[in-house]
This record gives sequence, structure tokens and C-alpha cells, in this order.
Amino acid sequence: MTESDSFQLLQHKPSRLMRSYRWACLVCLVMAYLVVTAGATVRASGSGMGCPDWPKCFGYLIPPTEIEQVKWAPGKSFQRGNMIIHPNIEDGAVVDRLLVARDDFVTGERFDPSLWTTFDRHDYAIFNPVHTWTEFVNRFLGALISIPVMTLVGIGIALAIRKQGFKPLLWSLLVMVQLGFVGWLGREVVFGNLTPNSITVHMLAACGLIVLMFLALSTGRVRRQWPRGLGALLVVSWAVAIIQIGIGTQVREAVDQLNKSGVARSDWIISLPIIYFWHKLMSWLVSGLVIIWFGLAWRKGLAGALTWICLGLLVAQAGSGVLLAEFGFPAIFQPVHLVAAMLLGGLLWWSLIGGASRTVQKELAD
Repeated sequence: MTESDSFQLLQHKPSRLMRSYRWACLVCLVMAYLVVTAGATVRASGSGMGCPDWPKCFGYLIPPTEIEQVKWAPGKSFQRGNMIIHPNIEDGAVVDRLLVARDDFVTGERFDPSLWTTFDRHDYAIFNPVHTWTEFVNRFLGALISIPVMTLVGIGIALAIRKQGFKPLLWSLLVMVQLGFVGWLGREVVFGNLTPNSITVHMLAACGLIVLMFLALSTGRVRRQWPRGLGALLVVSWAVAIIQIGIGTQVREAVDQLNKSGVARSDWIISLPIIYFWHKLMSWLVSGLVIIWFGLAWRKGLAGALTWICLGLLVAQAGSGVLLAEFGFPAIFQPVHLVAAMLLGGLLWWSLIGGASRTVQKELAD
């Protein structure tokens, strides 16, 4: 397709309904990245088990704020599903366990075990209000994203009924299904008490959700036909960036294990397994590929604003990685490192399917 053909195709402006569809896609993408940011904060702060159950938190829609709310006391009202942390004698030792109310009741003067059942999904029984509310905000945003996604599906149905295309409906339905899958994986992560590899699968599923959202956003647009070499380089750069995100999540899981084992933060780097070496190697590969792609695009006059943003995100992602490695994993840089990587992967994908040159940006603005 020539450039003149592209301009001719775009002389017909999208309908109001299609513009609404694209705005809904943008809202979905913004919400998705907010959820990623919240999830990264949960990981950095160690709040992954702040809510031991799912989808509620200690059996409440609004999480508790004080330890007394999750402790037994006489004359206290509980509803079915509410949870408490209660001591239990096991093998001669006192161990805290999560108990779940069997029904609605008011406690008497003495603890009645028949009113409670032991929570058997895992044995994590710790209440930390900061962790609880950090995890709750993450879940709240995860639930809130369902509103623009369902709006996207509704607009897709309207477009199909009006015979303005079936692709918007297809992509919106796939986004909805993937969102449900990501939510289910989040549930399994909690019930598995952050089982190794489950977090990596959850993160890669989130990457898949963002990929689908960008595909929905690209519906009906004229896509940039990159020169063959640049297009292939962009594909490889994006694929390696996604693999790097998966490896980075594995490194993060290894860090969690070291933390649980009592290894000092300053010793994490030297104690990490071989996966950390591959993460560093892949970081150099991603950096090299993106820099070469940017340089060639700039030389050919195809480096638009989005291409520069990708380069800036690469600097932020690589720079935060160096700071993590050199200064003992400061928690403040962990969300920056992950979110920059997710943004870079998403915008490389958008550059591939939506175009990133100045010419294409002018076309898409019409």
C-alpha cells in the first residue's frame, strides 16, 4: 500500500460509534497500566498476601484497618464468611490460623469452635493493615477495569449490529475473556500463597491482555508498512522484551524466596540463581535491539514521537535495573523497573501494528 493510498483510505472519517470504541480502548489501556503499577507496588512492598482470601479481604468487601477487627471477642457480630486470626494448638505449639464464620452470629462469653471452620487454602495468618490496603487497592483497580471492558463489548455489539465491522466485537470479546483469565490467575496466586512460577504466569497473562487491547485500538486504522528490515527488527525487539519481562518476574520470585529465608537485602544479588545472569544478558540484548531499531528509523526519517518515547522508556527501564542491582534492591525502583518494561513492550507492539513514523501519526490524527 502506498502513502497516497493510505491517505485516500483515511479520507472517510470513522463513525462516532467507532471513535467511542477507540476511546473505550484507550481507557482500558490506561486502567490496565494502573493495575500493573498497583501490582508492582504490591510486589515491591511484600503485600501479596495482604488479603488472604479472594475476592473479598478477610471476608469483608471493605478490608479491616485494625487487628481487633480480625480477632475474636465476646459480644461481637460476625457474618458468614468473615475471617479471624485465632490461636490453635498444634503438636504442642500455639499457631495462628485463619478461621471462617460458618453463619451470621454474635459471639458469646466463650469461644465456640463449632461456629467456625478452618481456612484450608493456605496457612498464612498475618494481618498487616498497610499490606492489606495495598493489596485491596490493586484488587479494586482490577475490578474497576471490568467497567470499560464491558463498555467496549457493548460498543462492539452495536458496531456489529449496524454492520460497521465485526472485528471490534471480536477483539472486545477476546479482551473480556483474557481479563477473566487474568483475574482467575490472580485468585490462584493468592490461594497458592504466592506459589513459585504462578506470579510469572499471571504477569505474562497481563501482557497478553495489553496486547489484545492494543489490537482492539488498531481496528480500522491504516497500519504502517515498515521497511522489511526495520519491521523484522521491531518484531524481534518486542518478542525479546516480552521474554525479558517473564525472566524478570522469575528473578523477582527468587528475591522473594531469599527474603523469606532471611537473607539480608544487601546479599540478594550475590545469592540469586543463574536466572539473574540470563536476565542481565537479555537486558543487554533488548537494549541493543531497541537502540539499533531507533537508530535505523531515525536515519530513514521514520522516528516519530512514539519511537522517542520507546527510547526514553528503555533508558528508564535499564537505569532502574542498574539502581536495583547496585543499591541492594531499593523498593522504590521496583515498580519503576516493571512498569517501564511493560510500557516499553506495549508501545513496541503498538509501533508494530499501529505505526510510529511522523507520516503515520499525521494520518491517524485525521
